[in-house]
Amino acid sequence: MTVEELLRPRFEVIADYPESPYPVGEIIERTGKTTFFEKYPAIFKPLPWWSHRKIEDMPEYVKYQYHNDSPIIFKSEKWDMGMPNQVSAMFNRSWYYTPYISPATLSDYTTFTEKK
Repeated sequence: MTVEELLRPRFEVIADYPESPYPVGEIIERTGKTTFFEKYPAIFKPLPWWSHRKIEDMPEYVKYQYHNDSPIIFKSEKWDMGMPNQVSAMFNRSWYYTPYISPATLSDYTTFTEKK
């Protein structure tokens, strides 16, 4: 998946309402600029970019930034999605955890490694 696809807003249906076209548990990807789902957080739970993804959907390149530290961009060696509400990416035998990681591109990685 591309970075743009991974960062597209998604919502999980967590409650039913009369004549709802969405079953509870469905993942909805927002298209366009609609704000319908944002207006009803008791029905549509916003999902982080990594939530409810398969390992094969995870990005090859990752940006890690802890608070105000300078970011690092690396090629993920392995993904761990076994912890509830969290995923982690391995680089140089160290694990980097959400929410401090986000998808990056090959171009981001190349630029970062050339600056080092």
